[in-house]
Amino acid sequence: MSVADHGTGRDPGTPRRRRFVTETQVASYGASLVIGGLFPLALPLMGVPAALLHPSLFVGCAVSSMLVTFGHGVVQQRIVRRHLSDLTTGLSAVADVVRETVAGAPASGWEPGRLRSLALDVQSDDEVGRVASAVNALIDALESEHAFRAIVDASGDLVVVLNDATRVTFASESVTTSLGWSTGQVVGRPLASFVHAADLVTFLRLTDGDWPGQSPGEERPRVRVRAADDEWRVIEWAVSHRRGLDLGAVVLMGRDVTERLRMESELLHQATHDLLTGLPNRKALLNLAAVAVNEATPSKPVAVLMIDLDRFKEVNDSLGHAVGDQLLAQVGPRLRAILRPSDVLARLGGDEFAVLLPGAGRGAARRVAERLSAQLDDPFVVDDMDLHVDASIGIAVSHREDLADDEVPVPPTVEGLLREADVAMYRAKESGQGIATFDPERDGGQSRSRLELSAELRKAIAEGQLVLHYQPVVDVLEGRLAGVEALVRWQHPQRGLLYPGAFLDLAEQTGLVVPLSRVVLETAIAQAAAWVRRGRPLPVAVNLSPRWLQLADVPDVVARMLETHGVPPELLRLEITESVALNATGETLPMLQRLRDMGVGLSLDDFGTGYSSMTHLRQLPVDEMKVDQQFVQKMVQNQQDAVIVRAAVELGHNLGMRVVAEGIEDADTLAEVVASGCSLAQGWYFSKALPPDELFHFAQTRFPLPSDEQPHRVGAAGGPGVPSPSPAFDDTWAETELWSGGSASS
Repeated sequence: MSVADHGTGRDPGTPRRRRFVTETQVASYGASLVIGGLFPLALPLMGVPAALLHPSLFVGCAVSSMLVTFGHGVVQQRIVRRHLSDLTTGLSAVADVVRETVAGAPASGWEPGRLRSLALDVQSDDEVGRVASAVNALIDALESEHAFRAIVDASGDLVVVLNDATRVTFASESVTTSLGWSTGQVVGRPLASFVHAADLVTFLRLTDGDWPGQSPGEERPRVRVRAADDEWRVIEWAVSHRRGLDLGAVVLMGRDVTERLRMESELLHQATHDLLTGLPNRKALLNLAAVAVNEATPSKPVAVLMIDLDRFKEVNDSLGHAVGDQLLAQVGPRLRAILRPSDVLARLGGDEFAVLLPGAGRGAARRVAERLSAQLDDPFVVDDMDLHVDASIGIAVSHREDLADDEVPVPPTVEGLLREADVAMYRAKESGQGIATFDPERDGGQSRSRLELSAELRKAIAEGQLVLHYQPVVDVLEGRLAGVEALVRWQHPQRGLLYPGAFLDLAEQTGLVVPLSRVVLETAIAQAAAWVRRGRPLPVAVNLSPRWLQLADVPDVVARMLETHGVPPELLRLEITESVALNATGETLPMLQRLRDMGVGLSLDDFGTGYSSMTHLRQLPVDEMKVDQQFVQKMVQNQQDAVIVRAAVELGHNLGMRVVAEGIEDADTLAEVVASGCSLAQGWYFSKALPPDELFHFAQTRFPLPSDEQPHRVGAAGGPGVPSPSPAFDDTWAETELWSGGSASS
């Protein structure tokens, strides 16, 4: 009970009756009464006759003065009541908004200026005005806080503020979006309670400030965080320590990279494994063999077995490729069953397999080969049919055990071992023995024949026996020829037209690939100039040898050739492989950037077969990605391949590149490619690689220039200025060009 209520006997819970007048008002009325009553006494001083001073005048003046004072008080009271009413209404509206905020209303749905529209329009200097000013300051602060939340939530990144006890004091809306936890489930709890046990040390180092500075390009720490569905999400964190500020002790900004890492892991697995059998592929075998050969010693050698399935071609030809694929899928597990965990079984392609045996000499390798051959004795059951295949196996060992005392051992190499095992395998097949070990005295003639071929190739480069055929790249949606890719052939005087598989490996091994690459590049540029003179500029893509890229003169050579033939750099595109992209460091990246700055296009060829990561792709100055044909050709039959192609297309587009699908051989595959978002296609479905004149005829008949197209208007492939042909895409193109046994890379 208050002092005012004490002794009244009234319940303090009952509201007191409001006094009609305040003490101040009583004083005002008294003063006005006195002043009004005394006012007539001053009238004689102002010249008013005394006869006019009647007693009723004194009373009237006093009453009038009191009434005026009373009226002023009533008016003032009503003004105060109105201000108080406005203040009450405004405070109620602000309270409603604050309640929404406390209840977790999302900032993304916030209307900018909504709170400021509730500002109180009270300008007085009294207590009411001061209260209104304080409320308006609160409104401004809340509006700024909501604007900050809206910006944070719109970024999509996770923003978490921790106090000194690492408890969450603020969590952005993206925490709910990414992890499924509501703000109320996160705020107030230690963030460490959501972190995977194996990542706690990393997390604690991060929050304690014991993590190196995170400059652009540096790897950010990754921590697994438990989501509401009990799945672990990988979050890449950046940290800002703000101790002593109102934000809190630590501000963490995270990005959910789970799906990106999953896609990179899938691409990496696909790049190192055969899609049909799931076994390591040639690239993986070469990497593993390089390690094993480096560690090999005479007492602990390494052996390589080359396996070729006999009579497999009969299965393919008589029963179809689908049955052949099912057979190959069964061969891998059967061979793998008798090998050690340290041994490597790889599929090299077609019906060829290879086995890497660390620590195995000739005798051990022979015994393993015999067991592998015996594994194929039992028939394979495919579609209720018993299929029988045999194998021819060649063996090569890193260190010979029968060296003479005066014989100097030759250091083993991976390429040498594979070549020797391949030679031994063909001898086993020709002799019918099934298994053969490389014998330098018997099989050395094979090496001599390679020396002869090397001399012939050197002569071919010097005498102009190398020719180029050109395969079209088609923009299906726009119905135009987007460019061509130059593919080298060897017009051998005795053996006829040889394809790259017959001599490119030899050129790489002998170093002839550098002069060969120069000849190919200049021939392609000269042909581009010839097409320009004929009024049909066609962008030309040329494969760039990784070995040539190791030399620093590539940009200068390219610039000189373009200038000599008068070809705009926009008509030239250079293709590099993923292996080049992986090793593009030091001098290589600036060299590629120089080419790009010149206006020359750069393509990442055979994407999906290497080890490219997001980091490498971002660093490369390439503007085109070519999805490898091994994924494209089986999109219709293999859903996994289709997913990979779609992911590659989306990745390329997100990085600002145009994407080309290689190896299109039928209409169904083309439809899948277009559905994946890729409109640029290349393959036998449109045309095989053609000699220059035939390619020009193909371009003029299939893709004639519009009548208003000026011949001098040239541009980069797919860029401004490239002519767009008038005819729409026609499925009948493939009727005369499709070659069932070919591929886009031939």
